[in-house]
Amino acid sequence: DFLVFAASVPKLLGAKIILDVHDLMPELYMTKFEADQNHTLIRFIRWVEKRSIAFAHKAIAVNVPHRDILVEHGNPKDKFTILLNLPDPAIFDRSENAQRISDGKFRLIFHGIIAKRQGLDIAIRAVGKARKDVPNIEFSIIGVGGDRDRLVGMVDEMGLNDCIRFSDGTIPLEEVPLRIKQADIGMVPILNDSFTRYGLPVKVLEYVGLGIPVISSRTPTMEFYFDESMLKYFEAGDETELAGHIIDLYRHPKKRKLLISNADRFNEEFNWDRQRVEYYNLVDSLCSN
Repeated sequence: DFLVFAASVPKLLGAKIILDVHDLMPELYMTKFEADQNHTLIRFIRWVEKRSIAFAHKAIAVNVPHRDILVEHGNPKDKFTILLNLPDPAIFDRSENAQRISDGKFRLIFHGIIAKRQGLDIAIRAVGKARKDVPNIEFSIIGVGGDRDRLVGMVDEMGLNDCIRFSDGTIPLEEVPLRIKQADIGMVPILNDSFTRYGLPVKVLEYVGLGIPVISSRTPTMEFYFDESMLKYFEAGDETELAGHIIDLYRHPKKRKLLISNADRFNEEFNWDRQRVEYYNLVDSLCSN
């Protein structure tokens, strides 16, 4: 947040400043260091957040619950414009059909930062439980991060190397939609902690935007935007329930199609064509003279 002060000289010269508050720094550090909100470090980070937002003329929040917790932190509500972190339609183009690999595999995918808060250990154990009912299952984990080595060791220990694969580092952004379109299910097994409960993972919006059914942990922000008919929810941390959902969607292709159809209600309401107008209006409001 404090990087906004890099704009101090331009502001003195009359420039208008917009701060994109992309992540909740106090909640992130509470989770990372297992500290409560009264910890000296957390109080300092919250103070920095408030000073940073006060310095900017306007600020961007990435969803409604995200904006609301920023207001609870003591920031003025009218300072914020909500702009969801939607995928670029020029790259994540659903109309471009990707040739599916016809090898009979039932493919699950996760892409993004590999960190403990992503709950991938839960997903790995769930795949281990589901594989006897889904013999052709394949789970691709694409990305890098501090938890990768631990998870690779876990997969090896469980003897799941034949059905769980890790990418060799990151892949080009342009290749991500092609990999997603090969999948039958997008996996979002995030934990429900003081940080993730306010997040709306970009991967969810990319899966939904490309017409891939999603199994996700139940968090307040996810439920704010997607109801039970749009995503297949499980209680965060419950590997048995997650395994059951994988098996259920494997056995019932019509349920997968229904999830896709219902999730399109989100795509109709929240898309870059609409959000772009909101963003332009924000910029225009600061440049009215």
